Amino acid sequence: MPTKGRYCVTTLPLLTGREEWVRDNTYKYVREGRSGDMHIALISQVGRQIRVLRGYRLKSILAPLAGVRYDGLFTVKQYGCKLDNNTNVYRLELTLERVPNPKVSLEDIECIPRPSQLDDWNLYEKLEGDKIKLLQGETSYLEWKLRRQEEKIDREGWRRARLFRASVSR
Repeated sequence: MPTKGRYCVTTLPLLTGREEWVRDNTYKYVREGRSGDMHIALISQVGRQIRVLRGYRLKSILAPLAGVRYDGLFTVKQYGCKLDNNTNVYRLELTLERVPNPKVSLEDIECIPRPSQLDDWNLYEKLEGDKIKLLQGETSYLEWKLRRQEEKIDREGWRRARLFRASVSR
């Protein structure tokens, strides 16, 4: 859900869904789900700058390997939301253009999380797993761990395919 912070700039967390590179600094974000998941308020942000957070579950070559990362200012170029009447699923498409920042390059941002932060993330996941095991039992823990591994394998496969596609098309 987009929020406004201290400086009244909307912040959009891209935690799930997928994102594709269009050209230069332009990206298309796609998400499918219920109407409440479609960030309807963003329709009023077309043409304006927003802050973007990317999460590790986002299918994007720009997604961090762990956690959530602030990726800078983007301009919302286009907003589209459509309902598939057959499946009753909404599809959100956002076109975002990164605002150039001479102080911080995209390469600098992609270095985050750093190795020490990845270590912290792994420790966090271990603690989360221990809590599930303690409160819900071994079976729930193993199911949780299996889901996490499947998600990770899916994300890594998706990422490799996109990086390969990008290397071939350039």
